[in-house]
Amino acid sequence: MKSIVDVLCEHIDNSQPLGAMDSFGMYFEIGLRHMVDFHQIGHMLFIFALVSVYQLIELKRVASLVLAFVLGQTVSLAIASYDVLQVDPAYLSISIPITILLVAFYHLAQGRSASKKSWGIPVVMVTIFGLIHGLKFGDYFKSVKSAKDDVLIPLLGFDLGLIVSLIGVVVVVFVLANLLFQIFRFKRRDWILVVSGFTIGAAAILLKAAII
Repeated sequence: MKSIVDVLCEHIDNSQPLGAMDSFGMYFEIGLRHMVDFHQIGHMLFIFALVSVYQLIELKRVASLVLAFVLGQTVSLAIASYDVLQVDPAYLSISIPITILLVAFYHLAQGRSASKKSWGIPVVMVTIFGLIHGLKFGDYFKSVKSAKDDVLIPLLGFDLGLIVSLIGVVVVVFVLANLLFQIFRFKRRDWILVVSGFTIGAAAILLKAAII
């Protein structure tokens, strides 16, 4: 699968402003690819770590997490596009695996009651992660957006694509979790330990790569 950068290079010519529909469609495609792009594995890993402890009966809570992520993403993209805030990409690359680690350790600390206590904590975490993600992607966003173009349509396209992609990731995680519960008769705490242990190991690798 091509990276987001490849998609941008194929579809954008900065010397020619895009029409509204073309702009919306392009950013919708970018949003769809964003969460499942191998180059963005840290973002998918975060969503996996965050929602994998929840079950089908908790879809409303998962929907709140998705909305929080999109909100953070949208706000930071808008901020980045107007150069209101500039952050060194190296710091953002380090922050992403750190946030993943925080979520994993949070679930470990909560154990089987992770979905019942302190609901505001995971919402805050995913919102912050959305902000970080949006700032990191902001460099690409600014490079393809003409100074004459409004930011609203590209953001709407990207956010809608992101939501569709997020729903796909959430569905896969939920199906996998429930299959494991039914086939292997995992207890919820054991499943949280497995997911968190895997997440911590993968995030540690990403953190090491970001630091080096």
